[in-house]
Amino acid sequence: MTNATREILNRDASDLGISLEDLFDIIKTVEESVAKKPNPKALEPFIRAFSVSANQLLYIGDELKDYELTVNTGAYFIGVGSGMATVEDFKKAGAIHTPSLKEITTHGNI
Repeated sequence: MTNATREILNRDASDLGISLEDLFDIIKTVEESVAKKPNPKALEPFIRAFSVSANQLLYIGDELKDYELTVNTGAYFIGVGSGMATVEDFKKAGAIHTPSLKEITTHGNI
């Protein structure tokens, strides 16, 4: 789920040489979403697609509204401080956080 348009998302993926469809089962861009973050309805397509409840989801985000979304739905959250919000922003909000995605992918935990 991203606040970017499909055009921007595809261009960025192409620039990085990656295929988003190979990495993700579901991709929702800003123009494809019925509800916007932090509205709890924004997670409904993912809950339905995976047949899970919100408390079975882990959302990794880089904005405080991503964190607000998980608080509003009961999903788990990890804030990435290298995006729109800083580690300090997530710390102040009380969110679990990490400086970058690298810590998650190289260590398997935070």
